Amino acid sequence: MSKYRAVARFKIHPGKSEEFKRIAAESLAVVRAKDPGTSTYEWFINEAQNECIVLETYESAEDLLAHGRNVGRLVGTLLQISDCTVDMLADPTPEVRSLLQRMPMTLFGRLQGLE
Repeated sequence: MSKYRAVARFKIHPGKSEEFKRIAAESLAVVRAKDPGTSTYEWFINEAQNECIVLETYESAEDLLAHGRNVGRLVGTLLQISDCTVDMLADPTPEVRSLLQRMPMTLFGRLQGLE
């Protein structure tokens, strides 16, 4: 499996939802401009505006690494105003595995599927 999929869950700190949404919009703009290998990048927020889920798909390890370089600063800011967990669905390369160890995430290797 060469694609990398992620489900990121953010719990937005009180009073920070507007800032969170602004940074999320900046992130999407960067992805549109600089991440051609990002095929899914969808943000969903609950009605209370205090939790957000992001669905992400990268076509390759290189695309995931490029995404990290492109939005790393913005993600760092999001991590200051929210608590985040990530479920990564992939069989990562050693380079990606090393990067992922620095993130608050759980890695799920592929068991089976149609692809």
